[in-house]
Amino acid sequence: MTSIRVKNSCNSSPHGSTVMSQLVLWDSSPLFLQCRPQLLLCLWGMISLSGGPRTAWPLPVGSFRLGASQWLGLSQAFLVNQSAIVKWFIVSRMCINEPWAPSAAAEGAPPHKFDNAADTDREDNENATEGGDVNPDVNSLEPVPGCESVALEDGPPVPPPAYEPPTEGDRPQEVFFDSGDDIGEEAARAAILTFVDEHCCYGSRPAKNMTISKIIPTQGLHYQLETFNEARSTSRKFKPYAGGDVDGPENGAPPPVWSMACKPDQQFLTHKKNLEVPHTSVVKQCQQCNGCGLVTCGGCAGLGRVSCSSCFGSGTRTEYRGGERYTVTCTWCYGSGRETCNRCMGDGRVECPSCEGHKQLRHFIMLTVSYTNNLEDYILERSDMPDELIRNVSGQTIFQQTLPHVWPISQYPIQEVNENSIRLVEKHRTAWPHAMTLQQRQTLRSVPVTEAHYDWKNISTRFWVYGFEHEVHAPDYPHQCCWGCNVL
Repeated sequence: MTSIRVKNSCNSSPHGSTVMSQLVLWDSSPLFLQCRPQLLLCLWGMISLSGGPRTAWPLPVGSFRLGASQWLGLSQAFLVNQSAIVKWFIVSRMCINEPWAPSAAAEGAPPHKFDNAADTDREDNENATEGGDVNPDVNSLEPVPGCESVALEDGPPVPPPAYEPPTEGDRPQEVFFDSGDDIGEEAARAAILTFVDEHCCYGSRPAKNMTISKIIPTQGLHYQLETFNEARSTSRKFKPYAGGDVDGPENGAPPPVWSMACKPDQQFLTHKKNLEVPHTSVVKQCQQCNGCGLVTCGGCAGLGRVSCSSCFGSGTRTEYRGGERYTVTCTWCYGSGRETCNRCMGDGRVECPSCEGHKQLRHFIMLTVSYTNNLEDYILERSDMPDELIRNVSGQTIFQQTLPHVWPISQYPIQEVNENSIRLVEKHRTAWPHAMTLQQRQTLRSVPVTEAHYDWKNISTRFWVYGFEHEVHAPDYPHQCCWGCNVL
């Protein structure tokens, strides 16, 4: 009789316990010799179906349940011992209470450290973070001339260079265009009919049969001032360093923040652009993983295993057969109550999220250029219609000016427009001391507003038509209820 003791090629089972298989081979027997091809086919078939020796694929043999790694050891014994016979007996121990041990560290890498590992198995947490939010210590970096106080977060804007305001002699002439035409009774009736059609519960008979007694054309004036600013700020940033050229201070002093060329993608559009400041790069060891490229797995807290997701760590499950309740061993974890952590595959460590396994970080200073369009407006509308309604409809542009710094309107016939233009322009001159004004644009629009008085039955009221779209404001329309849809 030949006895072979085989240890799995994997250093730990999927359940955190060492598995040993005892193979006992007897002398030849014609009955079992005939079964040898079928047995070998079964052995390798189970390994193939299970996806490899690490994955447990149980198969009942008598009163035993064999994992894929045991089948692998058994098949290897058959192949090595060609003269041995096929009658065999396996004695296996699975999931014994031996402590889990991590895989051997790669050559040159520091050994595992589990000082902060959990004492007990924990539930798998897909949203866990590895190693915590550890930011590099900027105090350990040498200060860059001109950027000594730069931190990891975006700092306050760097004051822009002073500018010289334009002289009065550069003031352009103000030219105003005519406003749009007014609408008549026919256009007002068409607008109210369209308005009713857009409201499913409004009855149409008042709109069709009303008597329009008076049309009062007016105009709403919409003044708008836009100031397009640029602000610059700096911050410390880092990226994983996998080799390559490093543009450090040895290549020269970094340029002043406001001397770096940067143009907006589009005028009067709020957006940001990031530029790396030249000659500010330096390579340092990653502080989150201490230069090893790996950190403790957040899913299992470094244990390499988590509570079984099927039995929740109890090792047993409840089944009902024929109305009777039975407690059975969990077939997912074989009663151990634990399973391999899918995040680290049982190793207890994962790739460092900061350096992405490269062990080093390239630190540099990032310039953030923020373009902001600051908009304020003033509306003058003398009818009883709410003023804000004309803000989002189209009208006739009667004046527009775009300059680095605009002059307020001063010659428009309506004094309220001149006064509010002066107020907003003066406000924008000093509102953003840490930003540089690139362009200003002021626009004055005339939005047509028509007030229509009408009578229907014993009701006398009014509605308004405004904008080139002929939008309607009719808060007192007679029939706004669902019952008016069919009978009116």
